This record gives sequence, structure tokens and C-alpha cells, in this order.
Amino acid sequence: MTRSFHKKGRYSSYAQAAELPHPKLEPEIFIILHRVLIRALDILSADAQPLATMHEDPITSALQRVIENRLRVTGEVSGFCAPFFERVTRQHESDSFDGNLQQERPDLFFGIRPDDSFRTRIQSDQWGVFAECKPVDAVHFAGSDYCERGLARFIRGEYAWAMQDALMVAYARDGRAIASHLVPAMAARAHLHILEAATPLAAGGGDSGKYYEGLHFSRHARPFEWTEDRGPACPITIYHSWHDCARAASMAIGTNAG
Repeated sequence: MTRSFHKKGRYSSYAQAAELPHPKLEPEIFIILHRVLIRALDILSADAQPLATMHEDPITSALQRVIENRLRVTGEVSGFCAPFFERVTRQHESDSFDGNLQQERPDLFFGIRPDDSFRTRIQSDQWGVFAECKPVDAVHFAGSDYCERGLARFIRGEYAWAMQDALMVAYARDGRAIASHLVPAMAARAHLHILEAATPLAAGGGDSGKYYEGLHFSRHARPFEWTEDRGPACPITIYHSWHDCARAASMAIGTNAG
């Protein structure tokens, strides 16, 4: 089989049968993942991990190990278990929408078992929940770090370009919050192509707790065209899962993650 080339970039002919965009994911999936992150961070804190001072990569690596090796196996967070949720991986290699950026590595990737009704109509390495994880604190800003080095990558088509949904995770410290820091940072950046500003998710996902905010979502246009003359990319919904990592280590594990 040969490769085809397109004026907007390289495109593999192996993916020509895939339909774009891939089916939209239900909000319930992101509610489950939000609860998984809550539980995983509780476990790390109870294990004396210093979340208040840890850098991005060590937190994310520890999260991946707890989520994949414990939570997905035990099913202790309701709804999160095999076989529906497949492997949770760190730095899942993925090309950008046009292939010009290769071996891109989102922070976390949650594999999802595709339904039989569309299994043959998706590009399997582009099916799942792509997640970027960023600290937001006095030295890592909602604008330059969370938005520019995380959120914008979904809008440019570097990650999740075939999907209609993706996930952003914040390790918040120093009183950073969605309403006071993320919302104004997003509003100041026209290149984020905001269709709907960050809004709490209703019913089941909007409740906040001592160490986490309620799940929010925003919608963004994506200013690129899919290759092989498939037309303009559809908008993408980004879910925002923010967690207070300024907590002291060795707290008791709560049960509020469901």
C-alpha cells in the first residue's frame, strides 16, 4: 500500500477508510475520568507523595501508574474498568492531523473500546481520550502554561484531531481556580477560537469538593482542514478537571470519588 501526499501535509493511506470526525463521546465518560483523577490523587497523597512541590512529569507518571495498575483493574471507581476502558498510557505517540508533527506525546491517553457498530470506521490510534496535564500556580500560569502548552495543542490539531472531545487536567496550587484564572486567560486569547467559555458541567459532574473543582467544559473551533479533502475540522469540546495539589501529604483517603 502506498502513501498519498496532500497540499496540507502528509497523510497515511492506511487511514483513508476512517470517517471523520470520530463519534462524539458522552459526557459521562469524562465524569468518570474526573472521579478517577480525584481518587488517584487521594491515593498519592495518602502515600505521602508531596503533591504541593512535585513537578508536572513526576505527578503525571505517578497518576498513570495508579490509574492503570490499580484503578482500572479493581474497578473501585464506579464505571471505570476493563473492558470498556482499555490501557491508560503515558506519552502515547500520535502524529498531528497532517503528519507534519510526528510522534507527538500527550501526557495521558485513556484507551476506550470502540463499539462494534463503528470499529472499522475509525483510525484506532486516534480513538480514545487524549489528556494534557499542567501545573497552574505562582510560576506556571493558566495562560502561558495551561492554555498555550496544553489547550492550544488540541485546537491546532496536534492532539485528538479526529476526536470531538478531549481532556485538560490542572494541578492547581497557590489558590488558582477556573473562574478566577482560567476563564480570563482563555478570553484574552483569540487563537483559542472559543465558541463556549468554560462552564460547569450540569448534573453529576458539576459538584466540587475539598480538593477539586467541579468538572467544566468549553467548546472551540479548530482552524484547520482535514487532509484528503475531507473539509474543515469540526469544533472540539474540552473538559477541564482541576485539582488542588497544595494539600498536605498523608491525608486519609476519602470516598467522594464514587
